[in-house]
Amino acid sequence: MDRFNISSFDKGFTVLAYEKSGQLIDTVADLIEPGLSIEFQKKSGRIQFSDASGTYGPFLRYRIVPEAPSAVFQIEVKGEVRRYKGCVDVWVSGKNVQLVNEVDLEDYVAGVVESEGGHVPSFQYFKAQAILARTFAMKNWRKHTSKGYNLKDDVSSQVYFHRAENRYGDSIVLAVEQTRDTVVTDQVCAPILAVFHANSGGFTAPAEFPWTNSLPYLKGIRDPYSLRGPSARWEKRISTAEMNTYLANRLGTDADDLRLRKILMNLDSDHRVGYLRLGDRSLKLSELRRRFRLRSAFFTVKEEGGHYLLSGRGYGHGVGMSQDGAMVMASEGFDFRDIIRFYYQDVSFDALDQLF
Repeated sequence: MDRFNISSFDKGFTVLAYEKSGQLIDTVADLIEPGLSIEFQKKSGRIQFSDASGTYGPFLRYRIVPEAPSAVFQIEVKGEVRRYKGCVDVWVSGKNVQLVNEVDLEDYVAGVVESEGGHVPSFQYFKAQAILARTFAMKNWRKHTSKGYNLKDDVSSQVYFHRAENRYGDSIVLAVEQTRDTVVTDQVCAPILAVFHANSGGFTAPAEFPWTNSLPYLKGIRDPYSLRGPSARWEKRISTAEMNTYLANRLGTDADDLRLRKILMNLDSDHRVGYLRLGDRSLKLSELRRRFRLRSAFFTVKEEGGHYLLSGRGYGHGVGMSQDGAMVMASEGFDFRDIIRFYYQDVSFDALDQLF
């Protein structure tokens, strides 16, 4: 990204320029009125900006400060528009321009809830998702501080497209407010790794299947609430030659080894497994999922001509809360505490001010 625009809806904003060290240079735009847009563009490792009165800079770093905390501004990049509250910092990072939204935690949580699963009117699900989003943020608060921010806005952290503002935005904001400061903790009163996914396919995965370490509160459980919905089932065809070659390379054998077909055909249709094993070698199914861009690592296999037909269940890594399952639980009368305690074992609810 080399070029983008920022504008404000209801309040003005000020643009400050900084040195790389963080020392303030000057106020380069005293007050941009609501509705007016400014353009930022990378120029030889620095950034210049333009408004209706001219072009300024280039400087190494900027901070956009709204006139009031309630102000909403929007960022437009290549026709895509996202709206946020708070401040935004802008600087060059490698070949790209880095934008960081500094935002109140509860506004951030509301944005995550809407971005991750705000398309169904499910108030108890919104509450559960809000608590998990807040817990995940606190658990991973320092993960990216060396890069100048706390969390990313994509699935590597949590999806944060914009503030809560769409069809069910008011309901989401209310759910966040009613669970304000609440997080989920483990047996030593530390925030849990509050991961979640779209659909478990009927059986969640323990933490060690996609990752390395097991966690006592992230075990694989049978999940009858995730057996239906658009993300519950999927199919994909992969050529037998391509699959066998990949497996042979990873498991230390030849592509024509008949045991490769056998270990695929023996995958269980009723519950998840974590590995394919051949002799003393093993391959995580999560790695196979990434290689072939599968919706999940929960599938069975049959052979059709020169292809393997994978019949899969669920969507995502399968660990923690199934969002589809949580919505079904909410529709059946379970509240947010029931939902969280179903998907995470032996956990408690605590207030942030009791932990930090």
